[in-house]
Amino acid sequence: MSDSKGVRYGISNAHYALYTEGAEGAFGSYATPVAMKGATALTLTPQGNTWTFYADNIAYETGSSNSGYEVSLTLAVVSDQAKKDLLGYKSDANGVVYETADAEPASCAFLWQFDGSKVKKRGLLYNVKFNRPTMTGNTETDSVDPDTEELTGTAIGRDITIGGNVTNVIKASATNETATATQYSAWFDAVYVVGATGATGGTA
Repeated sequence: MSDSKGVRYGISNAHYALYTEGAEGAFGSYATPVAMKGATALTLTPQGNTWTFYADNIAYETGSSNSGYEVSLTLAVVSDQAKKDLLGYKSDANGVVYETADAEPASCAFLWQFDGSKVKKRGLLYNVKFNRPTMTGNTETDSVDPDTEELTGTAIGRDITIGGNVTNVIKASATNETATATQYSAWFDAVYVVGATGATGGTA
């Protein structure tokens, strides 16, 4: 009997959840996840280095470091609310959104869903800061090819206490299979914190 989990395709249900620092470096809390409509592509590029130590004229030991991910998220359009929440944009009394030179990006969790032929997977990055979006505009032609906007950012770990030990956690995921079906169904209700008492919650 094949144990294949099928093939993966599609990106949907992109969300962000703003993070508030705890007192004196303690783990803080996440706000309720906010949907980012119109996701068309997501790329997570691992960051880190591998090393090899040579002794006795051979490769004696090897190792690697995990420095998180570079994140690239393509959307139909980045909403004004997301720009204000994630990038520090502001709006005036007339509702005009503007960008300042001293705006600071906010720390957030980023959540998403990959579909598949057999198994669906929902994932999250615990500590992401996004950069200002790349935007393009093209003239209309005989065929319509909608323009998109790209958000890039960096994902690193966040210290979370698991079983009494502080662990720097970068990413987590759950599938719609039986073992994690409960967590999967509530994935976008609140940021799942590994090691927390109970299945879901924004604090540890």
